[in-house]
Amino acid sequence: MYAGNGFVLDAEKHLPDEIKSQLQDAWQEAYDAWEANGSNPDDKEFPYPGDTWAYGIEVNGEEGIDGFTDFRIRPVAGGTRAYEQTTDTYRLAAGLDGDLANGWSWDAFVSYGKNEGDNVTANSYNKTRLDEIFSGEAGLDYNFAGGMSQEIMDYFRYDDREDNEYELVNIGASLSGDIEAVEFQGGALGFAGGIEYREESGEFNPSPETQSGETFGNQQDATGGKFDVAEVFAEFNLPILAGAKYAEELTIDTAVRYSDYSTFGGETTGKVGLVYAPIEDVRFRTSYSTSFRAPGIYELYSGSAQSYETLTDPCSTGTSNPTGQGDNCSMVAPGFEQAGNQVPTNIGGNQDLMPEQAKSFTAGVVWTPSFVDDLSITLDYYDISVEDAITSPDLQQILDDCFRDGIATACEFVTRGAGDQIVSLEGAKMNIGQIDTRGVDIDVVQNLHFDAGRLALRAQATRMLEYKEFNEQSGTESDYLGEVGITGGLYVDWRGLASVMWYGNDWDAGIEAQYFDSGVSASPYLVDIDSKTYLNLRAGWDVNDNLRLSTGVDNVSNEEPLVTETGTASTTSRAATSGLVLLTSSKLWT
Repeated sequence: MYAGNGFVLDAEKHLPDEIKSQLQDAWQEAYDAWEANGSNPDDKEFPYPGDTWAYGIEVNGEEGIDGFTDFRIRPVAGGTRAYEQTTDTYRLAAGLDGDLANGWSWDAFVSYGKNEGDNVTANSYNKTRLDEIFSGEAGLDYNFAGGMSQEIMDYFRYDDREDNEYELVNIGASLSGDIEAVEFQGGALGFAGGIEYREESGEFNPSPETQSGETFGNQQDATGGKFDVAEVFAEFNLPILAGAKYAEELTIDTAVRYSDYSTFGGETTGKVGLVYAPIEDVRFRTSYSTSFRAPGIYELYSGSAQSYETLTDPCSTGTSNPTGQGDNCSMVAPGFEQAGNQVPTNIGGNQDLMPEQAKSFTAGVVWTPSFVDDLSITLDYYDISVEDAITSPDLQQILDDCFRDGIATACEFVTRGAGDQIVSLEGAKMNIGQIDTRGVDIDVVQNLHFDAGRLALRAQATRMLEYKEFNEQSGTESDYLGEVGITGGLYVDWRGLASVMWYGNDWDAGIEAQYFDSGVSASPYLVDIDSKTYLNLRAGWDVNDNLRLSTGVDNVSNEEPLVTETGTASTTSRAATSGLVLLTSSKLWT
């Protein structure tokens, strides 16, 4: 608890006389040293300590400054912030499918899903109750300097409770078959088409204390919202050639989809792909597609919340800022130092978000050599450009753009308060601008067959060649290739996944290894990270045709995350884009 999150302690009123005397003596010593060395306001060795050691005392008609600015305490006597979460998930699904007399087939489905969650954070603290202690209204001793009594703990401690809910309704139907009236050398024109309707809704209800900002945790608003989308799609397969000389296969695939969102209106996307196999062993493929992704429920409607992100104020002159004070920090007092490295940040959804638009190009080759049984080697190149990409902003970049480079649009996201400390940094999700990424995917699969079962060997790797992000708000472009971000983002050159699985008659088991390349720091406030490999175990058992049991252990070797100067590298997740696997950060720094 500290002044930045509501622990506003009056030094004259709430500190014992012994500490006030020590502070007064320390201020006097610093003042005498400054005066003895020429009273230079720019002297860094003997800086001016202010007119007095504490706020609230007037000297020559002005309030004292600089001497006493911060008092921090953790209420450890009240116990740890223990979290308990209860989640219930329901899903009902039904479907029908059938074949028509002309060889065509159809299917239809309907599904309903619901997720309910209740979260309790024990040993939370109420700011209003704390103010009552400070004002004397509670009738308790407010001497916090020597720790907190049990009476104080019991008065302003409480258990914070919140709940959330999410619902999804999905209905669809499709029809597929060959259009015999359109015949190619390789066969008839293939067709698939259908319709789909989806309705999503969600709500989140923090405790009254959290909504009002009375908690010492993160303030957050209640939120709720819903949208629906109706879609129609069609796909065509053109088997131009098959079994011909120098053309074992030549196929063109096309697809088109129209989506009508209640929140954004209509959008059409499409794809065209080509597969060419001069011989059975080698297959070349390429595709070009456009994509459309509307923001989800929580991206749109998750309420504004307060977070405390680990960041460095470029205007600080303290040791936490090793690169020195920025050139655009005239608004702070001489000798200003950042109070800790946790900056109050507003995070959450944004109802003004627009959909993402993307263009993707891929090209690759698949080699299945006939002289090796059940071996496949795939090499694919991808080039993806996303416009109006939805993401959380790079908060450290915002601070650096404002106070080091003087970019006015970046400064609009920052608010300073008492003592020139940052009291608010806007970090809600936004349409950041444009993301361009290129890379190469490699996939090798070898299946070895035995009488007792099958041994499956697989190795996948991705080499990222480019990852650039253009920020429309600041008008700046960032090149993240090979870097690790301060609040998120893992853009290392290489990453891979290798697995060895054994498939028996009704069971399977194996091990997989995840590899992440070393990365350089995207910020002068962090250290570089080394490469890392994690081992995971997987197993499954088909009890019968209708029941399967599975289990697994992630990070079985208990590898510790990599520690940096200001945070810890934690987890990464996978995101699929246009059929290609891209590895992206889910929350890199905690």
